[in-house]
Amino acid sequence: MEQASIADWLHWWQQGWWQQAEAGWTSDFFALPLAQQQALSWQQPQAVAASFGIAPALPPEPPARMLALIAFDDERWQRLLALLAATCAPQAAPSGMAGSDLIWCRRLSKGLRCGSWLDAACFHPWPIGGLLLLRALHPESWPRLRLRFPPEWAAQLEEYPTLTLPHARLAALYDAAIWQCQQSGAEPHVDH
Repeated sequence: MEQASIADWLHWWQQGWWQQAEAGWTSDFFALPLAQQQALSWQQPQAVAASFGIAPALPPEPPARMLALIAFDDERWQRLLALLAATCAPQAAPSGMAGSDLIWCRRLSKGLRCGSWLDAACFHPWPIGGLLLLRALHPESWPRLRLRFPPEWAAQLEEYPTLTLPHARLAALYDAAIWQCQQSGAEPHVDH
């Protein structure tokens, strides 16, 4: 792993997670001026994390997928969650998806046989299913990742039990969807 990737991961684990927090999250911490937020996060990182319900923990070794995910902007996250929904629960896929993406999702679903190991009902509403899968795939990072999404979504996820899913298929699903998101602007890799 490159030094830059390790540095990006450590930065995200230390403070990037709160810097990327969705605007709906409220906290006394966010009421502080940015300079005070930065200083507090360096001097008292456990206190900052605890204020968001995050237990102190050393950062795990980051898989390549986590490095990609922490670099995603809002648009890529939306596309990723849409791809996951269309792959795992086609009836829950958001309207307006590109035809080539829908074909790609159908083919991935056939290959991974999502219906045999995943209940499509968890994709109602469609963004929640992808986040449930992410929480199951990276439980150690989820407390920080959840701040990237609207607080209502995080609250809704708490209503679901943690899913126990086949790790290899779940990792393959996420890796494929991340790869597809990273292909924006390129010719679709789908025969029509």
